[in-house]
Amino acid sequence: MAPVQTVNNHAQRGMQPYPNDEDESFRPVYYKLAALNGALIGLCISIGVWGREIFVLGSLPVTPKYGSVFLAALLVIGLCSLVGWLTARIGRTVVTVLLWLITAVLIAFVISFQPYQIRTLAVWLAHPKFWGLNLYPFADLSVLSFIGIAVAGFFVLLVIILLAIFQEYRLANLQAEMGNGRWPTGPVWKALLLPMPLVILAAFLTTQIMGAGSWQAIPMVHQAIEVSRAYEGDLFDLGRHEGINYNALKGVRDLLGPDYTLTLSEIDPVSLTTNVAVTFADGGWLNCRIINEQLSYCYDASPPYTTGLAGLLAGETEPEDCLDCFPNPEPEAQAWLDAHVGQFGQNPQITRQAQFGSYAIMTVVSEDKTQTAECLFQGVSNVKLARCQMVP
Repeated sequence: MAPVQTVNNHAQRGMQPYPNDEDESFRPVYYKLAALNGALIGLCISIGVWGREIFVLGSLPVTPKYGSVFLAALLVIGLCSLVGWLTARIGRTVVTVLLWLITAVLIAFVISFQPYQIRTLAVWLAHPKFWGLNLYPFADLSVLSFIGIAVAGFFVLLVIILLAIFQEYRLANLQAEMGNGRWPTGPVWKALLLPMPLVILAAFLTTQIMGAGSWQAIPMVHQAIEVSRAYEGDLFDLGRHEGINYNALKGVRDLLGPDYTLTLSEIDPVSLTTNVAVTFADGGWLNCRIINEQLSYCYDASPPYTTGLAGLLAGETEPEDCLDCFPNPEPEAQAWLDAHVGQFGQNPQITRQAQFGSYAIMTVVSEDKTQTAECLFQGVSNVKLARCQMVP
């Protein structure tokens, strides 16, 4: 029992828990506890920030569903676990508080960037053809924006600092409870988990302050489609009673099929506007715009990507009665069109490969099936043809 008593004495004096050689056998256990404590903090932050999103999107036909959330959560959990282990190795309260303070600020940035940069990275890893494209750009990377992100993480920062101040005392006593056991016992687990609901609450409050809720547009569009498909009455009256603008789908009800996929497309945090692309198994393609958490308008998104592209390939000009039916070619795309005009025939087969953010890739097969090309589009409201290339 002597080593255990030494642990408690040092913990009470605020000193490094294991300064003596006689405590050497206890060090690995203490470091393991510290890393585990950090991982639990990271896990609970992740639950508080993204738990509701995971639960709500679980049953919805969304793609990609959790890629960016898992990446962000792994980053937070790994960072917290590393800092827990490192601060235990150093064993100085001042350093512990400082490192956890820096970690809290970094976590605030991870939470803020998850819907944008981290979501973009997740798409890059899953769909290499989109690699390098700024799919979900963050609106403002100014110094003031960074300061605002750090301030918005106040609740997480406060809880983490409190846990950091008492970390050595808590862990030293938990290690005394464990002895040199390999894995925490029931009472140790209870003590480790005791402050975690507070961490979850702090993380939840933080994400509410940051307002990173672009994902909430997806269940809103899903509900509107399901109701509009089944309801035979006046959508305007129904929406007025339920508080959702079902009438936004009035002009495209004939396109609403039972089998479809929802994808976040263009996000503009400045104007509080989120676009959701809806692609149906039978080829239908809608874009639904949500402004300030209200469904605004849904329309057929396909013309620029299909009939418009076919017209450009055939050397036609945009008809006067169909404005915005043709995409606007960038110089590189226009040069490619000039070099291949007429080669795909009057009725090429054009299909959608994928769309993420404001970018979409379309496959074009010539009328005689001898030539294939891929074309990259950018933009939702103002669709541009960025480039095309022949593929084998």
